[in-house]
Amino acid sequence: MIYSKTFSQLEESSKKMAERLVQKYFYPLLPCPKIQFVIIANERTGSNLLVSLLSSHPDIHQYGEIIGESILRQEDIQAKIRIVGAVRYIINSFKKRCYKKAVGIKILYHQLQDRYAERWGITELSGILNELRKNKKIKVIHLKRRNHLKVLISSELAKMTKEYVKRNPKSATQEIQLTLKSERC
Repeated sequence: MIYSKTFSQLEESSKKMAERLVQKYFYPLLPCPKIQFVIIANERTGSNLLVSLLSSHPDIHQYGEIIGESILRQEDIQAKIRIVGAVRYIINSFKKRCYKKAVGIKILYHQLQDRYAERWGITELSGILNELRKNKKIKVIHLKRRNHLKVLISSELAKMTKEYVKRNPKSATQEIQLTLKSERC
């Protein structure tokens, strides 16, 4: 038991050392991806499914929501965004070197509003949309779900079940009765 713990710790430190060597010597030699894209969508539109499908392609790297709440809770990310600015942070994500031919991110509508990230001391998010409009290198996938009732139902069910992303599509789905008031619809 003592040996297995020591071996796993040694294995972990070896991985970290290898990662540092790759970052220092090999990373600068990698090309920047030629295709850059952003998925802009509202919540509950199927954007997670699209991200998953794109990520499964061997030539595509999809970062997901790089200004999502789970990311912005990280203090090192907050500090990085405050230093370089929100717009530069987004643009830099497309310039990260990798083996992939295409790189993308996902941004939800509400994440483009300045008040969204104020609680983390991050401002100027509204400037991201202007940058995406003027930067012709970045392709925009504007994902919409036309059936607004299905968006509302999906949103209400996600709140009730606390399951916002279906990780295992084979898991049993329980039947839930949902009542919506006409004003809400």
